[in-house]
Amino acid sequence: MSSRPKSTIWEAEPHTIAKIEIVKRYAHRWAAILGAKFRNQPLTYIDGFAGPGEYINHAEGSPTAVVKALADARLNSKGWLAGDIRCVFIENDKGRADYLVQKCAELEPTEGIDLTYKCCSFIEGIQQAQQEFGRAFLTNAPLLVFVDPFGATGAPFNLIKEVLKSGTSEVILNFDADGVARIWRAGQRADANRLLRDIFGDDSWKTIDASSLTHRELCFACAKLYKEKLLSLPKVDYAFSFEMGQAANRLDYFLIFASQNERGLEKMKEVMRSIDQTGDFRFYDTQVGQEQLIKFDSPELWIDLMAKRFAGEFVSFAEVKRWVLNETPFFTFSSTMLKPAAERGLLEAIPKDGETVRKGSFPPEKLKGIQFQ
Repeated sequence: MSSRPKSTIWEAEPHTIAKIEIVKRYAHRWAAILGAKFRNQPLTYIDGFAGPGEYINHAEGSPTAVVKALADARLNSKGWLAGDIRCVFIENDKGRADYLVQKCAELEPTEGIDLTYKCCSFIEGIQQAQQEFGRAFLTNAPLLVFVDPFGATGAPFNLIKEVLKSGTSEVILNFDADGVARIWRAGQRADANRLLRDIFGDDSWKTIDASSLTHRELCFACAKLYKEKLLSLPKVDYAFSFEMGQAANRLDYFLIFASQNERGLEKMKEVMRSIDQTGDFRFYDTQVGQEQLIKFDSPELWIDLMAKRFAGEFVSFAEVKRWVLNETPFFTFSSTMLKPAAERGLLEAIPKDGETVRKGSFPPEKLKGIQFQ
């Protein structure tokens, strides 16, 4: 479980620097795509636990890194149609909030980027943002929220649910599964019933038999349950989680992305694939009991999981695609997963009446569905 630093700025751990890079690159793609699509609509980015804007060993915090990325996306867009980009930075610690204002003031002028600072809790900040920027929460005006609390608490599920109501809202959330598992084990000494209900939004956490699991297995189970809770929300069809761990000293932090739009998840996976994993951190699969390093060019494990998941079923191309997006690192999957699976006799493309498909190809417009063996 991460502990809250006592100083205004501190040293960033490798997974923190990796998170900043992921959010920065995704925010750039997000703004470039949606800014060319939503005419006259504002884009809203919210950093729910903003911090001071820099670290002792790293010049950028998530707020300063994202402001630069958004400004670049807007400046270099060839067809910008949207309005201004609003950045809302929520930081509960006054010293860090003041430091962040100073760091952002040092950035180069960013035309079309409006910065708002809120020195309060994440809960209060989101509530204030809902009142001030209602269109982002109630209409299709794009909304991206980065939620990165210290420890397991501070970002109740029911508030995340509120954020994900609008059709174009997306969440990148750092889920401290280690902290959740420690609360679980501590029981009433840690007021576990109340805290876990807050974290998961209800008593669904009680469905996990923690007594039969190791600590690490419980961490995976918590992350899996949280992802399932996100996918149970109305129209939230896409959610992907992966563990961020150090090569020599594994951490149980899970970065979880949730959206109503498949393209958002595809772009997040593009970002993941672009991040260099030769340093002090790795991406790991979040399935319970798996120690599988996520490799973006090795689909073999996930092909077997796909065949097991749909064994004997006839399903639509869209349903298989949704499963692949939510459960594997892949997003261009016809050639990486479906074709090899067909070659192994695990599935067969069934064309619509009057259509023919070449063996090993899966054109969605011509398919009635996919038959798994």
